[in-house]
Amino acid sequence: LKKSKTGLPLIVYFHYGGFVLGSHKEPLANVMADDVEAIVASVGYRLAPEHKFPAGVDDCWEALCWLSENAESLGADPTNIAIAGASAGGNLAAVMGLKARDNKLKLKG
Repeated sequence: LKKSKTGLPLIVYFHYGGFVLGSHKEPLANVMADDVEAIVASVGYRLAPEHKFPAGVDDCWEALCWLSENAESLGADPTNIAIAGASAGGNLAAVMGLKARDNKLKLKG
């Protein structure tokens, strides 16, 4: 990710936890924010078993769309968005990439 004239890159990060634990306060997101020149948005999502599938996927998609639409107001470049995650969050990141493609949500200029 490279800084552009329109703002810092934005990393949308989904936490680990096997879809049943974890939160957006995950330490890995903080480490990433400290180590890269980018804005890191750590997304929390509803967890099983209290919330049935696809609640977590829906939460992540809503967050990704909101972040994409509001990137500039956050100081981020809306054409330079990366999706990342660990473990279950990596699965959600892959799903978000496919949904972005299928719904023509531009993440990269």
